[in-house]
Amino acid sequence: MTSKSLEKSYTVIRPAIEKLREAANEEAYASGREARLEGRMDTSCPYSQSELRLRHFWLAGWHDQDMESQISLVRFPTLLDSL
Repeated sequence: MTSKSLEKSYTVIRPAIEKLREAANEEAYASGREARLEGRMDTSCPYSQSELRLRHFWLAGWHDQDMESQISLVRFPTLLDSL
């Protein structure tokens, strides 16, 4: 194959590769959120240091769910509380 034909093949395949990456990122993120809801620690991330992109998304999901859980536990005072 010539370099031009390889380049053309890559431009055809690239969108499919990007879709697969996006799906894997979304799956890792959702898995991290679910893990936090189940009470698992962030150290239970199934992705190793060799899979940093997926590890990043899993931990982002875990932390986002953690923050949302903490916000729902906080009760802000209202005007009625002072009566």
